Amino acid sequence: MNNYSIAIIGQKDVILGFKAIGITAVSATTSEEALTAIKELKNETVKDSDNEDIPRYAIIMVTEDLATHFPEDDMKRLSEGMLPAILTIPGVQGSTGLGMKKLGKIVEKAIGSNIL
Repeated sequence: MNNYSIAIIGQKDVILGFKAIGITAVSATTSEEALTAIKELKNETVKDSDNEDIPRYAIIMVTEDLATHFPEDDMKRLSEGMLPAILTIPGVQGSTGLGMKKLGKIVEKAIGSNIL
C-alpha cells in the first residue's frame, strides 16, 4: 500500500488551515511562484514497498486566483501522467468558476458531452 501525500499552494492566509491537518502547504503570491512550486512538488518522489520511485504527492491543490493566470501549455504539461492530480480550489476571493470549467472539459473529453 502506498501512502501518498497532499499539497496545497496559495496565499498564506488560505493555506495555513490545511497545514494544521498535515497537508504540505506552500505559500505563493504570484502565478510564477505557484508554477515553480507545482514543478518542484511534482518532481518529489518516495520509495514504494518494492523500492521503486513513485510520486510523493497524489494531489496538488492550487488556489484559483493563482491558477487563472497559468499559461495553458504549462498546465497541459504539468497535468500529464496519472499522478499527481492538480486541482484548483477557491481562494479568499471565492470561486472564479475555473475549477468547474476544467471539470466540465474533463467530463466532456471522457464521455463526449459536458453534462455539468
